[in-house]
Amino acid sequence: MKHNFTGNADRLPKVLVLTDGCLSLNHGTGTSLLRHFSAYPDDLVLNAYAIQMGESALGRHCRIRPGFLPITLMKAIRKSGLRQLHGVGNRLEIKSWQKGLRKQIEQCGFTPDIIYATCHGARGFAMLSGLARDYGADMPIIQHFLDYQQRGNPAVRPLLKRLAPVITEVWSLTETIAEEVVGQMERPVDLVRVFHCDLPDACKQTHRELTPDFQAVMMGNCWLPELLPDIRNAWNHLMKKIHGLKPIRWYAHPAAITRLQKNNVRIEPEIEYAGFPPTHDLFTQLRQADMAIIPFNREAIPENDYARFSLPSRITEMASAGLPIFCAAGPRTAVQRYVESKKIGVCSLLADSEQFQRDLLRFMRNKEQRAFFGMNARKLAVDEFDLPRYQTWLYHKLAAVAGR
Repeated sequence: MKHNFTGNADRLPKVLVLTDGCLSLNHGTGTSLLRHFSAYPDDLVLNAYAIQMGESALGRHCRIRPGFLPITLMKAIRKSGLRQLHGVGNRLEIKSWQKGLRKQIEQCGFTPDIIYATCHGARGFAMLSGLARDYGADMPIIQHFLDYQQRGNPAVRPLLKRLAPVITEVWSLTETIAEEVVGQMERPVDLVRVFHCDLPDACKQTHRELTPDFQAVMMGNCWLPELLPDIRNAWNHLMKKIHGLKPIRWYAHPAAITRLQKNNVRIEPEIEYAGFPPTHDLFTQLRQADMAIIPFNREAIPENDYARFSLPSRITEMASAGLPIFCAAGPRTAVQRYVESKKIGVCSLLADSEQFQRDLLRFMRNKEQRAFFGMNARKLAVDEFDLPRYQTWLYHKLAAVAGR
C-alpha cells in the first residue's frame, strides 16, 4: 500500500537505500523495506543493489555492476575449488564491487544526502565501503543489519573494521546480530526491528479444539528447502492419527515455488501452495487458520549463518492476525530467542523427528495455550508493528542524521 507523506517534504533528505538484492515483493526483507518507504516521496529515494531478486518494486532503482571483474568470472572462480584461486578471486571481487559506484548512482540522476544500507555480506560491505570512500567523510551512513552472513569469507571482518569509523549509526534487527557486530566493529549497535505493517482491524479471537478441519498455515520463503521433507513427514504422521486432517496451506510468492520445482523438491500432499493473495485477503485467510508453522532450521547448533542470525519477517503478518506460532527451530537461534521471549509460540528441534512430532501434536491439542500465544502475538503487533508510527520515527531519524 502506498501511503501519503503528511509532513514537510522539504526537510526530508535524499536517501540512497543500499541493499544486496533489489527491493522486491518476492522476499520478506524487500517487502518490509518497501512498506517502510511507502510514504516517502518517490523522487527522494533510490534503491541501489547488486542482485536481481525478482522485479524491482521501488520506483527508482539502480543495479550496481562490478567495476572490472565480470560476474560470470566471479562465479567460475568460486566454483573452481582451488583455494589459492579462491583467495585471489575474493580480493579481486571485493575491489571490483568497490569501483565506480558513485558514477553509476549519478548516472541515474541521483545525489544522496544520506546512505541507508542493509548490507549483510562481503559483497554488500564492499559496495558500502566503496561508496563511503567515493562520497567522503561528510556523507552520513546508517548500516542496518537485517541479516548477517560471513559464510567463512575472510574478507568480511576487515571490511567491517574499515567501515566502523565511517558509519554514522549501526542498527541491528536482533540481539544475536548485535552481539556479533559489536565484537567485530567495536562500537555501539542499536536494536531497530523491521516488523511493521498496516495492522488489520480484526484478528483471530476464538480458538477451537483439534478436529479434522484444523488449519495450519506457512508464509513466505523457505530458505532451507531441505527442511520441507521433514515438515511433510511430521504432518503425514499427524494425518494418519487424525483422519481427514487438512494439508498445511502455504502462502508465498510464486518465485518460492519455482525455486523448489527447479530443485525437484515436492511439497504435496502434506503441504498445498495457496498462492500470494493481496494483503487484505491474506489477513482474512490467516485469521481463519488455527496456527502458523515456521520451518527455520534443523539442528540444535545452527548449521550456518542464516540459522544463527536470521529472523523471518513474515512473523509480522502471523502475529498481526493473532496466530499462535510453532517453529521448527533450534535453541540457539534468533527465532527461538524472539518467539519464546515474546511468548507468541514455541520452538521444537526438527532433528529429533519423534519429539518434534509429539511437540507439534501437543501444541495442536492445547487450545488454551494456542489462545494465549495468539493473544500475545496480536498484542505484540499492536504495541510494536504499527507502520505509520515507525515511518514517522524513521523519516525524522533520517532527517536528523542527515542534518536536515
